[in-house]
Amino acid sequence: MLLCKIINDNSLYYFFSTEAQSMAALAAILAIFLQYKISSLKNLLVGDGLSIIRRKENDKRDNTQLIYQNMDDTILGRLYDATYRHDLFSIGQVIEYLASEEKRFSRTKEIDLKGFVALFDRFKQAKIDMDKLISLAKWSAVFCLSTLIISLLTIPYIQLLNNYYDLFLVVVVGMLSFFSIVMVAIGLWKGLTIKVYDYEKRGWPYKNN
Repeated sequence: MLLCKIINDNSLYYFFSTEAQSMAALAAILAIFLQYKISSLKNLLVGDGLSIIRRKENDKRDNTQLIYQNMDDTILGRLYDATYRHDLFSIGQVIEYLASEEKRFSRTKEIDLKGFVALFDRFKQAKIDMDKLISLAKWSAVFCLSTLIISLLTIPYIQLLNNYYDLFLVVVVGMLSFFSIVMVAIGLWKGLTIKVYDYEKRGWPYKNN
């Protein structure tokens, strides 16, 4: 043999099996954590749509009354359907329309701070945060599952591999593991920094202190 066995079979077996278990655990932890955050943000956004429906039905006497009076059955029906299906895109479109109508009737700073303009700004930011979490969850899953699959597929063929394939697979799995850990860390950090309470405590409508 030109080269001695650089990494013995037992070491490779433990390396790949440990990688598979570690990636499965990381993916599960991140999925549970981010799913909770994403669900909380989604419930908040759907709640924005439901709050408009309730205010329309109760015909509240506030600064947005004129906008409610001009909300026809088509807009209200679309909002009903969107909230029932949890369709955030359609809910956002309705709120954007109401915000534009509010601006058309009055562009005063006081109205903007208390009505649909403020609600739409909050809705957009919460939706952006939710989309970021979803993207991080997807990419983390891709890296973790890639590492997991390659590790599991390699284990049965460890004894058949030569030195070059051993080193190549170790490097590949090691790099995937590194990126997986980085993505999971970013996901956990982002999930901790995005606090649903910060959106909830702003309320709607709210006054600028």
